Amino acid sequence: MSIYSPHEGREKQELYEWLKNFDLEGEWVILGDWNMVQRRKDTAGPTTLLQGFTQEKWRETEQKWQLQDMFLMSSEQKGPLFTRQVVRGDRLDQARLDRGYITRGGDWISAVKCVEHDEGEVLSDHIPVVIDIQLMRRGGRLNRRKGTYLKMDVDTLKNECRKNRVKSAWQSGWTLSQDPIIAWELAWGKVREEYKEFRREDKTKLSRLREMQAELGRARENISTTEEMLELAKLEREVKERETLEASIIRRRSRVNWIKEGEASTKYFFKCLKAKQAQDKIDSLWDQEENLITNEEGVHDIIYDFYTELYRQPELEVGTEAESRQVLSLLKNQVEEEDNMKLIAIPSAKELPFGVRGE
Repeated sequence: MSIYSPHEGREKQELYEWLKNFDLEGEWVILGDWNMVQRRKDTAGPTTLLQGFTQEKWRETEQKWQLQDMFLMSSEQKGPLFTRQVVRGDRLDQARLDRGYITRGGDWISAVKCVEHDEGEVLSDHIPVVIDIQLMRRGGRLNRRKGTYLKMDVDTLKNECRKNRVKSAWQSGWTLSQDPIIAWELAWGKVREEYKEFRREDKTKLSRLREMQAELGRARENISTTEEMLELAKLEREVKERETLEASIIRRRSRVNWIKEGEASTKYFFKCLKAKQAQDKIDSLWDQEENLITNEEGVHDIIYDFYTELYRQPELEVGTEAESRQVLSLLKNQVEEEDNMKLIAIPSAKELPFGVRGE
């Protein structure tokens, strides 16, 4: 937008009011002869300093559109501060009248790299101003068509430590250069390096998964002390963490392999995968003293004692102690082999929809 501001105060006020109410979305670049300055040190001789109601009107416009003075934004200022030089007798009058403003509305922010002045002779009494302006998407990419934000994958968002590492890498990249284009490339380079480090960490963890699973199986068979139980619990947590990581990696890879088959096929694949990984059995329980019980007899005793105490409660209205023993006699000490096979059997493809939808 090109502006030529009048000299008279009331006309200035009308211009500022019009700019304040101007209906335009997005980023503005406003250049022109404003015939005004805001600081007394920016003018000499015949002053055009904004004062009173005229200054108030300008401040309203400036605040609404968050106008930024390009000269003050410049990271590399070249040339004189004053843009108007007039010889009046033996005195040189100077005033900063040619102004450039950028608004900060919407998603765009602006970067002024350089403000230069042409010292050559011109017919006008103003010094020509050349301004190098760059528009930058908030959060990253210098492209109006493909504004890019920093998006993290779901696994990273769930991991608070990794999320903070990615944020730190992104922010550190922007401090390495004053040039927004170079800074954006450096920031994304930092993020890519961080994700490569994540993959190396995951690969290291998964390299011992099968070995740890075998170690866990041996540990469950040979437990005799409390220390061994605590070590077993710690090992179980580590194995569970690695198994979860492996499942997430399988999910990412399978998406690439199944994307051609469509969304329905992908969902069916994950249903089968989930059913295949499921295990319907209890292999350990914590007793009332918070001791981890892993042997079959101990687990059986805990469950049996729990239901024994449950059926002895008066609100069940079982009646006499003899009747209580009669009810307990109906509970089998263990699941029959035939029923157990049904419990641990992997569901077939036809059975999956019934289990998922509860049909």
